[in-house]
Amino acid sequence: MIFSSPGYSYNESNLVDIKKFKGVDSIKIIKIENIGSLDVTELLKTIYLGFDGIFVIISGKKGENKLVPKFNSFFRSAEETNHILYRRGLGNQRIKLFMFDGINQKKLSEAFEKFFIRLIRDGPSPINNGIRRLYTKTNYNYNFDSISIKKLLYATYQASYNYHYRSLFKAKEKILETGRYNADKFYFLLNSIFEAETARKYILEELKSHEPLTIEEIVKIFNFSEENIIRDIFYLKEQGYLEEIFVEIPDKKIDDHIKSLNLEDPGRRYRVKQSLENYQKNYFKSVSIIQDLNFCCHCGLCTAICPVNCSELTQNYLYIDEGKCINCGLCYSVCPQSFSINYLQKLIRKSDISLEYSNILGYYENISSAKTLKYAIKKVGQDGGIVTSLLYYLLSKNLVDAVVTIKHSKKYWNPKISIIDNIVDLYKTAGTTYVHAPILSILDKIDKDKKIAVVALPCQIKALFKGDLFPAKKPFLNNIKYKIGLFCKESFPYEKIIKLMRDKFSVNIDEIVKMDITSGKFVITLESGEVFSYPLADCDLYGSDFCNYCSDFTSELSDISVGSIGSKTGWSSVILRTKKGEKIFNGAIRHGLIEVKSFRDKKPLQTKIEKLAEIKRESSRHFELNLIKV
Repeated sequence: MIFSSPGYSYNESNLVDIKKFKGVDSIKIIKIENIGSLDVTELLKTIYLGFDGIFVIISGKKGENKLVPKFNSFFRSAEETNHILYRRGLGNQRIKLFMFDGINQKKLSEAFEKFFIRLIRDGPSPINNGIRRLYTKTNYNYNFDSISIKKLLYATYQASYNYHYRSLFKAKEKILETGRYNADKFYFLLNSIFEAETARKYILEELKSHEPLTIEEIVKIFNFSEENIIRDIFYLKEQGYLEEIFVEIPDKKIDDHIKSLNLEDPGRRYRVKQSLENYQKNYFKSVSIIQDLNFCCHCGLCTAICPVNCSELTQNYLYIDEGKCINCGLCYSVCPQSFSINYLQKLIRKSDISLEYSNILGYYENISSAKTLKYAIKKVGQDGGIVTSLLYYLLSKNLVDAVVTIKHSKKYWNPKISIIDNIVDLYKTAGTTYVHAPILSILDKIDKDKKIAVVALPCQIKALFKGDLFPAKKPFLNNIKYKIGLFCKESFPYEKIIKLMRDKFSVNIDEIVKMDITSGKFVITLESGEVFSYPLADCDLYGSDFCNYCSDFTSELSDISVGSIGSKTGWSSVILRTKKGEKIFNGAIRHGLIEVKSFRDKKPLQTKIEKLAEIKRESSRHFELNLIKV
């Protein structure tokens, strides 16, 4: 096919002499005068319709100022489409641009002949014969080998409509100029989103012929990883393509396996919306809607991933510069306060049959009490000093290059978000401060080759979990190798904790050397050695408003959860939640950094933790957002 600018003519029969090419009996050229727009979607659709290649002729002379924007736009679209087709095994030169001055027919013919030779090398469009002559594996967690090329190209073409992808591709220059994403990071993000959306569009098309199915039934249909399928079904629902229905199932028909999964409702089913041709899909805009409703938990991830740096976050407020925002929706997708993932995370975690399950604490490997054996950590640490000991182990054994956490600043109780890469500075992070800090806002400062551990609150751990899934992989989140989550009843803004100390304890915050929350009380220790406590329930007025909407007490989505609740003074309660969390905990024990308390029965410890976790869950408020429809 030839796309050409209107207003001039050329001799199509002279474009190529097919007698030069063995095995080529004829060539069919379809000429379409284009009014001036050419994007990835249009090009992919043309290839899907069975054309072997697209030769785009732009009328004019190189260097003409008025043509530069159009040529650059066409070139970006052609280049991107070639990259996509290369990943589909169709070669990387099926789209070619040529600037034609309307006079030099010979140059036009030479350019077309080179293009034609390349098409012969790559082979005819497999949409017609079903054969892919080339195949390139991708690094985006999907393998499309088993999908027919016709179905794959249709899903590819449909994926190009995705607004995440279109917004980012359109704003490429602006994004690279901002400097937060270099070219490698930008294309990693763009390609990850496109490949994930291709898989979703394929899944969506296949499900149109099925009755409502459970997640387990859907997983068996597709040759993708179970986690990806679960993620994609969930996201298709959030986008508005799928609907969730509930089927009543008599208890006697629910087998032991389904019961063991502890799912909220075994009758849950998914199907393509029946009125899909007239449906309105959900459009994820920016997280300004979260801030406007006062739901923002100030995790900081939205500011770290924003490709055009249009958001600014303080301890108390999130500001979005709507003039700079490109409406890519990345921030909303990863926001822990946007759409709920409670059911999703159960589905993903339950696939690991080695994990135990508590309806209050979530999935876990083991629960124990532990304390540090390192004197230097014991002097500065909180409770059992477990978090600092684990970080010491990770840094000293080169399992990570750095740790993202908070350390005490000149204003001791107003923490500073830091990237720690040495043991000396690690000691400055020991001890607990109950002042909330947007710790994830610093993630974009991490070098792409660094291996990172993050210490964070439940809402921040949840943001990382969502960020790793939606809408696809993020470049700098791949650096995070370990997530250590803290128990958290609530956190406090710095100004309010100062007021709390004055109102309830009649002390200046600078007099305090330690804060603790234990046995339902807020406990402070002064420089003088005096210890005062006050009922925690009476301190709620001073807490962060967003904590009222959080139901997670123990950082259920972390690798290791640590807190003081349930253990004796000087010890920490530890919940191991993943294999890698268990591995580094046992490694710290073997290297003499940690001592674990022996229990004949761990149930009392678990019960104490569950009691406070259940109180937080029951007292948390529920809210729903009305998304923008398009």
